[in-house]
Amino acid sequence: KFLIHFYTPLSHDDNNKITQADGDLKDFIHDLETGGFLNNTLLVVMADHGARFADVRRTLSGKLEERLPYVSLLFPPWFEKKYPDLIRNVKTNANRLTTHFDLHETFNDFLRFDGAGLGDVKNRGISLFKEIPKSRTCAHADVAPHWCACLAWKNVSQTDPDAKRALQTVLDTLNNYTQDFRSECSLLSIGNITMLSKMHASDDVLKFKQT
Repeated sequence: KFLIHFYTPLSHDDNNKITQADGDLKDFIHDLETGGFLNNTLLVVMADHGARFADVRRTLSGKLEERLPYVSLLFPPWFEKKYPDLIRNVKTNANRLTTHFDLHETFNDFLRFDGAGLGDVKNRGISLFKEIPKSRTCAHADVAPHWCACLAWKNVSQTDPDAKRALQTVLDTLNNYTQDFRSECSLLSIGNITMLSKMHASDDVLKFKQT
């Protein structure tokens, strides 16, 4: 059996109303568990996109949030014990580049399961039961450049004011941690800076305004 429920009234056009559903969702999952339904059910709670409303959407964090929808998978306890390799891959893939096409392929995998192993980056969709390679890129997953949330390291000038503030903040924080132990811990200071870099979104993401 397959059931899908798509709900938008509380989650659309507002970043805060969705919290009103927390209690009902908690009760729903609790009823499923106490009723024994989760013993033969894969429960997936997900969104089709992240929050994309209000002025926050114009910020870098807002643009990334829009491109990173929430997804959670709850497997029956017996499934986790019987197929530890599959669960291990699912957990590993939580930190890999994934798309909704991978989730679709995971559903297909239930019907024609062919083992765990390593996924093929040439496929647009890779079952989450297979380990998704670290080398996978948005191009591999057929994600358009303006939707790609992958970040890249970019060198920053040592005279950059934001970099200076960040460095000083880290230094002050570390010194505050050791303030009560100054007799054992020396006061840290900036010595030699060899390189500064930061994670940077692509220009396609930063310039994209319409969906």
